[in-house]
This record gives sequence, C-alpha cells and structure tokens, in this order.
Amino acid sequence: MSPEVVKRKLGQMTTYLKDLQRHEGVSFELFMERHYEIERILELLVMSASDIILHLLSLRGEDAPASYRAAFLRAGEKGIISMELSKRLALSAGFGTYWSMSTR
Repeated sequence: MSPEVVKRKLGQMTTYLKDLQRHEGVSFELFMERHYEIERILELLVMSASDIILHLLSLRGEDAPASYRAAFLRAGEKGIISMELSKRLALSAGFGTYWSMSTR
C-alpha cells in the first residue's frame, strides 16, 4: 500500500466520521430508523482502519491476523499503535465485522 493509498484511506475515514457526526445525539427512535446507515458507516471506518493496520503489520513481516479484532490487538502488541488505542479499536471490530483468510 503506497503512501498515497494510506492518505486516501485516511481521507475516506475523515468523510465517514463527518457522516457519522450527523447522527450524534439522535433519539433512540431515530437511531432505529437509521441503524443500517449508522452501522454501515461504522463498518467502513473499521475496514479502512484495519486495511492500514494490516499493511503496517505486513511491512513488519507479520502474518495476517484472522480478524480485524486480532489485527488491532497485534498492532498494539507490536507498538504500531498504543495498547489503549489497540483495545478500543478491537472493541469496535467486535460488532461483527470479521474477515477470514479463506477469502483471500
């Protein structure tokens, strides 16, 4: 992944965060009406972040983890990101966005 691709992914994440911000403070009822949209934005954020993390792990010669959650945790263990951020990102991946080596 070239630096340009990483920059593009970070730009996309900024857009996703702005899109998510529009839903801040909505009522439970409105959240339920929009939950697919909100979940998709969260999924895109997790996928983009994990793409960058997986690339950074690969540059260090690490084997690809079996899930987004595992990738975030390993990035913390290897000092790519702080352990605190690693754990928080791993929790974000726990809402069901997983990938498998069999899909590669």
